[in-house]
Amino acid sequence: MTCQHDNFMCEDQNCISLVPIFNFLSNEEMAEIQKIVKKKTYVKGEMIFLAGEENNNLYVVHQGLVKITKYSNDGKEQVLRILRPGDFLGEHNLFSNKSLDINAQAVHNSKLCVIEGSKLKELILKYPEIAFKILEEISYRLVKAEELLKNIAIESAEKRVIDLLISLCDENNVVTLDMKKKDIASMLGMSAETLSRTLSNLEKNNIIRQSKNKIIILDENYLFS
Repeated sequence: MTCQHDNFMCEDQNCISLVPIFNFLSNEEMAEIQKIVKKKTYVKGEMIFLAGEENNNLYVVHQGLVKITKYSNDGKEQVLRILRPGDFLGEHNLFSNKSLDINAQAVHNSKLCVIEGSKLKELILKYPEIAFKILEEISYRLVKAEELLKNIAIESAEKRVIDLLISLCDENNVVTLDMKKKDIASMLGMSAETLSRTLSNLEKNNIIRQSKNKIIILDENYLFS
């Protein structure tokens, strides 16, 4: 499949090829999926969907960031995870008629590829391996969720922050913070004040240096020991 004159089609094609549940397909098969893809743009802070809505669409992040949240009974927001380009959501509701129990919000201006659930089900019947890929992703997320809950229960705030820094640092030992610290803190199961205090302590001990929206790792041995 070639991608020549239509930039909109090129973007859709790239969006589909980013996703693990589709990138095993041939070019011809991905072209078939491309026909049912709709591109939607969301501005920073805009809600993509809200808990309680009936929605069985599959959403693929093409550009930007999306945060998945829940609210406690007292109205406190809990950030469950952050989605980056190539990540997808909505897979649970493909196979049930339950209302959504999570919220999705654009952290930055974002572009998403959206596939209507009924049309995706037709493709799954034609290409059953898509269903297995979706189940693999769900299993992976369950494992990561269990690990996070365990860490919140038994690990210190510093250990949780260090684990996050390790997971986000690039080859130059630089971490770029592309979301608000309060959201990072929520995802780690701590207050924004605890996160700031922990980062400050690491900085005082010359383990990291904070610079605007970046964190530079100075003492690699401390973090990776």
